[in-house]
Amino acid sequence: MSIIQITDTHILSDPAGTFDGVDTAQTLSTVLTHIRANERPDLVLLTGDLVHEPDQASYIRLHNLLNPVPAPIYAIPGNHDKPVLMRTALGEPVRHERDIAINNWRILLLNSWLEDEHAGVLPATELQWFEARLNEQPDTPTLVALHHPPVSIGSPWMDAMGLHNPEEFFTILDRQPQVAGVIWGHIHQVFESERNGVKLLSCPSTCVQFRPGSHEYAKDELGPGYRRLILQENGTIDSDVIRI
Repeated sequence: MSIIQITDTHILSDPAGTFDGVDTAQTLSTVLTHIRANERPDLVLLTGDLVHEPDQASYIRLHNLLNPVPAPIYAIPGNHDKPVLMRTALGEPVRHERDIAINNWRILLLNSWLEDEHAGVLPATELQWFEARLNEQPDTPTLVALHHPPVSIGSPWMDAMGLHNPEEFFTILDRQPQVAGVIWGHIHQVFESERNGVKLLSCPSTCVQFRPGSHEYAKDELGPGYRRLILQENGTIDSDVIRI
């Protein structure tokens, strides 16, 4: 089963607007054109920062760009989004269910959005929901997605804006052997690690890339990209990053 992750699209309401000199609508369109020509995903995960400024016009522009995608799209909010507006403004092909059963796998989407903050948190209600869902199906291979990184990526300015309560997240995760991978966005760069056999994976942005290991904001010259995840029948994950 093929899953495509795209993230941090940062669409602006103004067609002439840019994010650090990048036309985010154009780069997203280029990424989606490549996906349509080269991939046959079972679903697409859009892991936050869908727009740059959370207004109706930005979400409408994003919706129009996503319309040609020939697969279900599931979206979660990032720190640049407004979750309620996002859900009301984005209809088909975008879906907002957070517990997805597909083939013999399960995908759980977590909301780490924190109002008026660039960092994220999983509140008690979200952690309770997460643990309850995992306890329901302890033998079903599971992929978990959220916007904020639950681990340090070695870049101080970004680490300050990560998930504020990773210990609570991993307290639940470490008791759940069915979880095969955790993916996220937010950091605009590739990060790959592993914890107790669980793959920990980030995804490049479809627009601006951030330089790995930087102490303060620094733009990387790498192109936009996406992550391909192959969820195997035996409960393992194969994954690679495609740059455009």
